[in-house]
Amino acid sequence: MAKVALDGSGSYDPDGDPLTYEWSWDGNTAQGVNPTMELPLGITTITLVVNDGELDSEPDTVDVTVLPIPEEPPEPAKFSASYLDVSPPQVLPNQQVEVSINIANHGGETGSHTVALCINGNFADSRTVSVSPGSTQNVVFRVTKATPGTYEVSLEGEEGQFAVISPPTSYFPGGLSTGGIVLIAVVIIVLIVAIALVFSRTRRV
Repeated sequence: MAKVALDGSGSYDPDGDPLTYEWSWDGNTAQGVNPTMELPLGITTITLVVNDGELDSEPDTVDVTVLPIPEEPPEPAKFSASYLDVSPPQVLPNQQVEVSINIANHGGETGSHTVALCINGNFADSRTVSVSPGSTQNVVFRVTKATPGTYEVSLEGEEGQFAVISPPTSYFPGGLSTGGIVLIAVVIIVLIVAIALVFSRTRRV
């Protein structure tokens, strides 16, 4: 439905007599020189008859077309990124690290978005995801590094890092390293040999 204002002010009487206005359409009527009415979608034929108090004028008709309001196109897909996670933050060489981030679509249409992973400022990998309106997709990268050091992660403007550490040296209980244990064993063997030689000489005497 649409509100329509009619105008019959172009009508006149040669004698200057006051006029009345009768509008009719689809079984409905309205009076007055400028009536307002509600009309449905489509074409409505409206008829006007003017009266000077004695005589009716010839009917005059007008076709009024009411068009539907065009629908606005949906807003294109619009993406944002949040919740960067790097786990675990510390690993051994060639141990896997997961880098993940959430991609949300705030637009009105489904769209595809490519997420690029950079490590230490260099491109490392990419993923393309399709996200429907009002939804979120979690994008996950799996990374391994063999060289110990700290690695800076950049994903959709979010920053993080992880560290690759050298394998720990093997230690025995008491805090002695393998080399220390070997040295002690050599010393003990030397002492045992020395004691054996002393006993051997004592018996001969």
